Amino acid sequence: MRRSPTLNGKQSVIEKLKQHWFISVLLVCVAVAGTTWKVAHELLVEPREFQNSQLKEENLKLKEEIQKIKALTSANPAPLSDENPLVYLEAGVFEKASVTTNDGRCNIRVVSVSGDSVTLAVTIDSLAPVVFKNEQVGSRVTADAGDKVYYIDLHRIRGNIVDLSVYKRKKQE
Repeated sequence: MRRSPTLNGKQSVIEKLKQHWFISVLLVCVAVAGTTWKVAHELLVEPREFQNSQLKEENLKLKEEIQKIKALTSANPAPLSDENPLVYLEAGVFEKASVTTNDGRCNIRVVSVSGDSVTLAVTIDSLAPVVFKNEQVGSRVTADAGDKVYYIDLHRIRGNIVDLSVYKRKKQE
């Protein structure tokens, strides 16, 4: 019978691990998993947490700036200006649909689209609609609003969508 080497009658740690290989494999796996988790946390999570904290600080600073600006503008309100001539930014309007200008006075309905011409119905305030038939792309339609004039620019046609923008001017007397 062969005896394992002993030190003062006790088995060495290596001999014990050779006899219980499953425990040693389990210990190695636990050590590798723990090291992998720690490295992944340091390389992947920590930089994101740092970036998140920086973004939160920046967000707070921006919110404070917005509050300051709101406080300044509410203390000194800007005079109401009717000088901005653009009352509807260029956008697409489907056939049989309508849009209303930013000032709420002018409603433009695209009645029909045919080739490169458009038929529009323009309603100003609560007056009866004025129909503009067969207006060509690239042209400007002028709608009278009493004290103002609305200019509807027809930019292009994409299928049944008309790209248009609307400007207004005070009437020249």
